Amino acid sequence: MNYLAEIKAFYDRLELNPQPNTAIALWHALMSIANKAGWPDTFTVAQSVLGLRSGLNASAIKRARNKLATDGFIEWKTRGGNQAAQYRIISLVVQNERKSEPQSAPQ
Repeated sequence: MNYLAEIKAFYDRLELNPQPNTAIALWHALMSIANKAGWPDTFTVAQSVLGLRSGLNASAIKRARNKLATDGFIEWKTRGGNQAAQYRIISLVVQNERKSEPQSAPQ
């Protein structure tokens, strides 16, 4: 994943699909964590770490992550108990490339 290209695509997407400040802060925190981890397909991160990185409290993180998931920016799933949630960042660059591919001509 290309960090700068994803950030550009994120802000391009915001022009058509505005997000609350909390969702923007959480997306940036998740991107930073994924980048530091070497861009794994999925990764886990504690809510306390997300709070430190984003400046959000627990309830704001939950609302923001649900908004990001609903709008197609991330996927996440709970792992139960006290385990950290698992996240996957959806590449906006790849989505944009798919949207701009020409449709094949009818046969």
